[in-house]
Amino acid sequence: MRKGKPPYYQVRNGRAYFELGKNRACTVGMNSTYPLGRAGWQAEAQAFSLYYEWLEKSGRPVPDEAPKAYKRGTLGHWYQKFKQTGLWGRKSVATRKEWEYYWPFIDAGLGDKMLNKVSPSDFEEFHIATEKEHGSNARWRIVKIARALFNAAIKYHLIGQSPCMVLPNTKPQPRNQIWFATEVAYMADTAKEMGFTAMHLSIRLAWESLMSPVDVRTLKVEALHKTHQGYHIETERKKTGKEVFAALSDGLGDDLHAYIDGLSFTLLPNQAIFRNRRDNAAYLKARFNSDFRAVRAMAFGKEEKRFLMDIRRSGNVEADLGGASAEDRAEILANALHKDQYLENTYTPPTVAKARKVAKQRAKGREILAAQSLNTPRHSLK
Repeated sequence: MRKGKPPYYQVRNGRAYFELGKNRACTVGMNSTYPLGRAGWQAEAQAFSLYYEWLEKSGRPVPDEAPKAYKRGTLGHWYQKFKQTGLWGRKSVATRKEWEYYWPFIDAGLGDKMLNKVSPSDFEEFHIATEKEHGSNARWRIVKIARALFNAAIKYHLIGQSPCMVLPNTKPQPRNQIWFATEVAYMADTAKEMGFTAMHLSIRLAWESLMSPVDVRTLKVEALHKTHQGYHIETERKKTGKEVFAALSDGLGDDLHAYIDGLSFTLLPNQAIFRNRRDNAAYLKARFNSDFRAVRAMAFGKEEKRFLMDIRRSGNVEADLGGASAEDRAEILANALHKDQYLENTYTPPTVAKARKVAKQRAKGREILAAQSLNTPRHSLK
């Protein structure tokens, strides 16, 4: 069980670093310092992973992971018990994954508090701090799940009322930024010119597949397939577990294979394709994001604030304008764009054909956007 701060974890000016030191790093072929982004539980989790990697490479025993032990009666203890109830079992796989993904945020603020002692002022403080640290989108999801957890405690007669209603959990305004095809191509070319080969391919892959950044960054070798119809990807979303099928151009498929073959070592089928250029280690989130920001700034200047994730919206806009149905777009995006039970089911081989169909419809929409871009602000599409 993880207790306390990770070894070799340092924080300076709100930014976290994993610092092994030159001597420890050199003996196992790791970097002496790894930037981890903004300090917080996510940075600490990355630091623990790096620490365990160092232990393994240096021949030291790696401690077994175990569930956190909560004091009986705490919110964390109730969360663990709730996951054994029928109410939890009736939730969809996607919903359970969402709860597990966001639980560490709740745990950090309320997990060790006694369930019947959490006051409205405690939750108000948690609500405000969550928005300040993680933004309105994450706040909405985190507070939504925390509220549901307290409501479940009421149903099981553990508490009489919820402390969560002191502030409204307003849903944030959705982002509306999109990238135009020419901008994405220019950004990918910029990455290549800067020597960021993996980022160059990641941007192209994000554009063609419409996968989320984390799914692009962690894509495994075994997910890339080639048939008589061309290249495609079969994988699943990290966040929801839903299967993803994406059609790729022959050019990108060939370049991905060339990249894999050009590495100085052989990747196993279950290993991530993309490697950072500093030590050929699999991309961590912080390094991937910082490399993308560097490429974006070089291509469009430091004032540019659009994200890699905005590419998913861009492709959806193209497909919509090109005539793709909501069902088809939801299936390719592997989300709940269109609320339908079949999206919960295992996808079948025709999904690959549908991915190719949506790719053609995106091309039609791209022509419409290209014409409209002359009179539309670059940063949004109303």
